[in-house]
Amino acid sequence: TMSEFGTHWATHSRLFGVTRNPWNRDYDVGGSSGGSAAALAAGLTTLATGGDIGGSLRTPAACCGVVGYKPPYGRVPLTPPRNFDTYLTNGPMARTVADCALLTNVIAGPHPDDSVSLRDPVQLPLEYSGDLRGWKIALSLDLGSWELSPDVRANTLAAAEALRAAGADVEEVALAWDPREIAEAVITHFVAQLHQTPDGWTPEQRSQLSIYAANFFAPVAPLQRGQIDRGLRLEAKIYAALGTLLDEHHVLICPT
Repeated sequence: TMSEFGTHWATHSRLFGVTRNPWNRDYDVGGSSGGSAAALAAGLTTLATGGDIGGSLRTPAACCGVVGYKPPYGRVPLTPPRNFDTYLTNGPMARTVADCALLTNVIAGPHPDDSVSLRDPVQLPLEYSGDLRGWKIALSLDLGSWELSPDVRANTLAAAEALRAAGADVEEVALAWDPREIAEAVITHFVAQLHQTPDGWTPEQRSQLSIYAANFFAPVAPLQRGQIDRGLRLEAKIYAALGTLLDEHHVLICPT
């Protein structure tokens, strides 16, 4: 299954119970597409798809040891009006990077219903030499402020060493992102574009919601004058640091 309405990074609900991790049934599978990741890890399917705003593909993939890819905005078409949400994109999940690339090439491209879908689809190569000489890779272990558990730190550094062994120049970088500004920008975005209130639901339907979904749909204060503009300015400020970084490096890697 998945988290209710895709609103949580864990896959459980009052209606459908808990999706267990095939590698260890005491562990969660992440969310929101946790069921898809569990099915891939268990060998029940070869390919899956999902939507990703803040990790709904990538988090369950990391928890289940499979691959989740969030393509850049506009590469994979969406149905209106969700296609105008710059945070959201559809993407593939698979058991290998090659399968993810193959599925991406199938679902990418223009669609008559999506005015922001790229007219010239980007085709990902399906074969790689494994030689990363000339690649400049930036590594951030905490994106400036997030706490990291020792085992995740160790695994991330091991991945960086594997990239160095393949010839890449991996440089640890610092990002001075303020989590309070990120939270304000995200909340403003959700309230302005994505927040839904289940006004037409019956009391019985509301009572079936899990606590996390009920909290997500709880009434919020109306946007204040200038709040959307401030949120957009914060997004631009946050991206400025990343844009400068990607002007000097091919890619930024970090823990999920």
